Amino acid sequence: MQRTSNYEEAISWSKELGIVGKVAAAWIPSVGFEFATKNSDGSISLTRDGFGLGLGPNPIIEPSWSRFAISKSVPKELTRDYLLVNRWNPYFIETKNISSTSAAEKFDEVGIKEFLDENAPNSSTYPGNDEVQFWAGIKVAGELVAVGCLAKWESGSYIISSIATKVSERGKGYGRQITQAIVAFAAQMGIAEVFLAVNAKNEIAARVYEGIGFISLGQFNTFEKSEN
Repeated sequence: MQRTSNYEEAISWSKELGIVGKVAAAWIPSVGFEFATKNSDGSISLTRDGFGLGLGPNPIIEPSWSRFAISKSVPKELTRDYLLVNRWNPYFIETKNISSTSAAEKFDEVGIKEFLDENAPNSSTYPGNDEVQFWAGIKVAGELVAVGCLAKWESGSYIISSIATKVSERGKGYGRQITQAIVAFAAQMGIAEVFLAVNAKNEIAARVYEGIGFISLGQFNTFEKSEN
């Protein structure tokens, strides 16, 4: 087993695993990074402020982890003493591959919180978040029907977040349009690639993103220590 507290070395290890290694660079910033370990089979464990990310078939689950994300393919016996709290799938896309012809435009934050509260109350990003680079929206007959934002995380990666469509307007392609527009706006800003994460149960959204051209970075489960 190898261990390093050098962030760049840890990221280079993750790249050895192929495309899934992009998850490490996007989800684990250098700020707060503590250390990483690599097994003989190449599996990587990264630790940041008590949060862990495990990549590969047999990553080490560190005792210091209070919460961690790990590849879904990891044997269940490794996580049987922990509480499963989320299943999610990360994606990325190169912005040069996307253009947008939708009527989406960049928005100020006025009205977006109310829109999210009504149509997507579990959204991860809200107006006022300092990570947000811009909000985008689509209006039909003067009424907002879809929104989303681009955020820049501490890692330096750009993440599409809080894609939401008005409940009564779902199924009309607005989610796809707003996502494509955000990617196109990012390309105009000189951003080479963007990421997003989808709840594993949201198969409809996953199909939309894959249809746009987003590439899967694997399937992950998030666990936390049980209080029992």
